[in-house]
Amino acid sequence: MNKKLSWLNVTGCPRSGTTALGSALNKSQNIAVLHEHYTRNFFDPIELLFRNQDFHSSLGNSHLYEDSIITRERDHIPIIESIFSIVFKKSPSIIGTKFPGLQRWEKAVYPAGMDVREINIIRNPISVVNSYTVKDDGTLSEDPERAFCDWLHSFNYAVSEHAHASFLWLLYEDFRQSENSLIAQRIADFLQIEADFDLADISASERLPAPKFLDAPSGQKTFDAINRLFDITDWRNDAAAKINAAHLIGYPLAHGECIDLTTEGNGWKYIYDGFYAPEADGSWTRGEVATICFTPETTFSGRLHTTLEISWGLTIQGVGTSFSLYLDDRLIGKTSLKLGKSNGGNNLVIFDTPDAQQQSASITLRIVIDNPRNPATLGISADNRELGLMIRSIAFET
Repeated sequence: MNKKLSWLNVTGCPRSGTTALGSALNKSQNIAVLHEHYTRNFFDPIELLFRNQDFHSSLGNSHLYEDSIITRERDHIPIIESIFSIVFKKSPSIIGTKFPGLQRWEKAVYPAGMDVREINIIRNPISVVNSYTVKDDGTLSEDPERAFCDWLHSFNYAVSEHAHASFLWLLYEDFRQSENSLIAQRIADFLQIEADFDLADISASERLPAPKFLDAPSGQKTFDAINRLFDITDWRNDAAAKINAAHLIGYPLAHGECIDLTTEGNGWKYIYDGFYAPEADGSWTRGEVATICFTPETTFSGRLHTTLEISWGLTIQGVGTSFSLYLDDRLIGKTSLKLGKSNGGNNLVIFDTPDAQQQSASITLRIVIDNPRNPATLGISADNRELGLMIRSIAFET
């Protein structure tokens, strides 16, 4: 007990091979990953065990009862080790969970000093959308467009994380009998363990997948979007190039179409991060940075007007919400907004860029909030969110 433990998250879009990879890794004596156990549902209950310690610490007398209370410093890691030892009947040095789509969930607080690593598996989007649309257990969307946008969000997560030393991405299509031993060694090197597992049960077809969702209402549109954004005929090389380019890939946005962030809008296609769930009047930004990514039908060049329709904002003691707008990494505007009686209305903020020059096929738009505020903390309401602006829509005019 009390040996060095590392936590491993095995992630990726659903239907991408996370289950097969998790099962293969569990053959190792050094690895044990739970099946789709959300990290917070694991760590948060354990944290409750230390409330008694916290209570006595607040009284300044916890040291008097160290031999009869549960303490983080002494007991946190052994408790976690014991759980995995009971479940897996071994004492691994790498523990964790296989949980597809984990990037969309609230992050867990890991024990102090625990090394956290992630292996992310990426599969051809046509194969994933095919699998989504035939899985009928109610856990995944059967709509091809929503399935592809789920996949695209997961792919963009790998794009944003790939350079971190604690992150390893793998292509499902690289798993072939002739290459699996090399992949196993990459994983072992990444986890700093021996490769005492095999990947024989994971083998991708060398044939290009054919779309099986074209008869669905959004099927052809989805297939066209996939082919516009990716070179499916050279998927392995194209995926690697796009990940290493470290530029988010956005769903196509038709000329003249706005990004509608209301409940019934299309924002789910374009939001990457930093927004709360949509409401009738739009979506609140979450925290300091809200990110949207899209691929315009017509390349932006020359004068560009970017219009934010803002429905709600917080003004506290005469101080409004200050924010900046970036297209890719270029600052195109900065302002402060005090809505007052116009809250709930159609408040247009227009940023004029005289010389917009699109650098790549997709554009990343970032809204940076200088002063997000929490209504519950401020005593305004019970709303415990970190709010900036509620945005109804975003439009572009060239």
